[in-house]
Parts: sequence; structure tokens; C-alpha cells
Amino acid sequence: MPSAKTPAVLSQYTAADHRRRLENIGVCERGIRSCMRRHLVTSYLPGQCVYGLKGSNLEPSEQDDRALARLAKHGIGLIQIWSRWWHNCWGGDPMYQAANPEGLRRFIDLVHSHGLKIIPYTSTNFFERTDPNFRPAWATHQEYDLVESDYHLAHCSPASPGWRAHVLAATIRVLDDYGFDGLYNDMGYHRPSDIVRWGKYYLQQPKVAEDEVLAFAEGPTCDGAAADMLALIYAEVKRRGGIYKLHKEGVDRIHTGLEVYDYLWVGEAVTDVEFLRRTTKNYEPYVIPEFSRNFRLKSEDELYLNSIPYLQFPVFRTAQTGGTLEDQRLHAAWLKQYLPMVEEGTWAWLDIGDSDLFLTPLPKDVVVSAFANRGLYLVLANFGLAPVEIVTRDEYVPVLRPAAQPAKRTIWKLPRRSLQIVRKAV
Repeated sequence: MPSAKTPAVLSQYTAADHRRRLENIGVCERGIRSCMRRHLVTSYLPGQCVYGLKGSNLEPSEQDDRALARLAKHGIGLIQIWSRWWHNCWGGDPMYQAANPEGLRRFIDLVHSHGLKIIPYTSTNFFERTDPNFRPAWATHQEYDLVESDYHLAHCSPASPGWRAHVLAATIRVLDDYGFDGLYNDMGYHRPSDIVRWGKYYLQQPKVAEDEVLAFAEGPTCDGAAADMLALIYAEVKRRGGIYKLHKEGVDRIHTGLEVYDYLWVGEAVTDVEFLRRTTKNYEPYVIPEFSRNFRLKSEDELYLNSIPYLQFPVFRTAQTGGTLEDQRLHAAWLKQYLPMVEEGTWAWLDIGDSDLFLTPLPKDVVVSAFANRGLYLVLANFGLAPVEIVTRDEYVPVLRPAAQPAKRTIWKLPRRSLQIVRKAV
């Protein structure tokens, strides 16, 4: 499980460090009168990787050792292993039992030796319909199943006592048996109100699965039973000092006031990068966007333009999970700029409106966010199709050229659809 290492802001900052942090926060608190949202950054691991396990015996190899060393150097802090880590992939007896438990534990130890955290695939709703433990009464009608070449997944109901008894015990056993640093939940959740709206099958009955107890209000913006189930798991993960990462589908999230995740993974099957940005830009942190190769991108940095201004950073994919060398190069270059500006204890002002930080009004289609800690960073994002100029009141330097000579009344020229990160000169 994760260590209780104290972050630098609490254990290592000198009086001078704290002075710089407070002064930079003060600049923003006094100078920014409106923004979309402000947020205190804590316990944030933006460098996240989907990692493909090699082979079926789960024994770590020298290739894994080299790959994990590269990921650590790259800036990755968290890897998630995909669904084939456990026996027969979808189920087995018992659920989430690795085919080679000791080999998996050795792999987890190898991950930890590189200073990385690791979480496995689980699901609170998906279950293989052909599994001997499956009960049809737990799930929505078969017409809503997810069927692909190597699996046939039912959507089990979070309001089913039988399903809860089966999956919750198996999910927590994963944490206690293997030493993972938390869990990834690929929900597979069908909102009851969506099912009623989509199909004729359930129009005349309130239940979407036979074995349900309808205890909570449910609706398009109210996920009663699902939120209750997630909150219980989240509490157990946090009790063990772990990380909980959640994924529904597309740009959807769980509608609740309860704490149900640390990270929300969005973007699966979305093909419009602007739609993804506009929809998720104000989702509560921390959001990990998954960008599709089907996007029609106007620049090579488009993925980072659409995420970094909103305290988001894209997931990293290894070659085994679909990442190209160019994808990995860009990810490393932007992550190197991003990590220092979101260190523990940073205050972020996202999508600034009225402020004293600039000498001229921000141009149309420009988004600026500020990040204050020992350094004060501005993220300058031009979403327009024409170049623009931004004039900052104070002296800043580009983070890619920290030795650049700052000048009063700094003018920043942003090409169309581009992103620039700058740091206030000391």
C-alpha cells in the first residue's frame, strides 16, 4: 500500500520557500477577481500510464524492469494494469484471483522498487455473462450487454443485494491480498433512467434488474444506488491509504455529493476534442482525459492545449497499449513542464476572467490559468484560429527557456491553437 511520505511543502520547505509561496498566492488572490474555479492541489499524480502486462504468468521480466525505469524517468507516478491480470480475464473462482498470485506480487514489488504506484482493473458493474458465478437476476436485460470478440459483459445493478455481496467482497479482497496501491473501476454502469428512456422493455416497471431494492432516488442527475456503492468502496480504499480511479464512459460522471473517486478518467469513444474540453473543463479534479486517435487535431500539441489549462493531463500509453513514439515524446515534453507547476500545495485559478495580471483585455478564445506555489505560473491557451498577443503586467519567462531575459510589459505572441507556459521572474 502507499507510503505515508510527508510532502515537501510540510516537511522540507524553508521559511524562504513558504514566503515565496504565500507571496505568489497573494498576487493571485488580490489580482484575480473572477475565474471558473480555484483549487488547492494535494495528493495529485498527473503522470499516469496504462501498462500492458506481457504473457499470462504475470512474472516480471527484465523487459518490465527496463520499461518501468523509463516510465519513472519520464515522470510517471501511477500505472494501471488492464483487465487480463486475473484468472480467465472476466471472473474465475474466486473473482479477481490472479492465475499466478506470487508472480503478480513480484511484479507489484518491482513497480514499487521504481518508486511507482500500481492499481488494477476492477468493475463494480461489468460481469461476464458466461461466468459460472453470474446470476441473471443481478443484471439489466441482455439487450444492453457489451459484447465483443472475447467477452460478453452484463451490466449488473448497484441496487442488487446479490451482486453487491459478490462484487464488493471480491473488490476489497484485491486490496488486502496483493498490496496494490488502490483500484481502477471501469464501471459499466447503466443509469436506470437512461434504460427506461432508451428501450420499451422496462417502460412498465420501475426495476431495471430483477434482484433490486429500490432504496434511493434515481434520475438523470441523481445516481443514488451507484453513488452509495462507490462511496463505500472509496472509504475502504482511503482507509488503506489507497487511490481510487473511476471511469464511466464518454464524458459522463456520477451525479452525487459524496466522495467517490480521486481521479476520473474521461473521453472513451469521444471523437470531438472540443466537445471533450467544453464538457469536462469544470469537472472536479482530478480528471485524466483519454484522447482518441479519431480526433481531427489542428496541431501536434492539441491534446495538451485542451487539458493543461483546466488542471488535466492526458494518460500515457505504452507501445503495448497503443502509444506511438511521437505520442510518448510529446507526453514527456509537456509533463516535464507541467509537474513543477502542480506540486503539492499549489493553488490554481482556472480560466481567469477579470484580473489585474494583464495590461490589456484577454483576446477572444483565449483561456489563462494561474498556478501559485514557490513559483507563479501562467498557462496561456489560444483556442482561436488566428494568432493573438497577451500582455502581462509583471515579468515572466517561458518555462522552456528559463534563462531568457525578462522584460517589463512582457508581450506573449501565441500562434493559432497553441499553448505557452510561463513563470514569473524572481
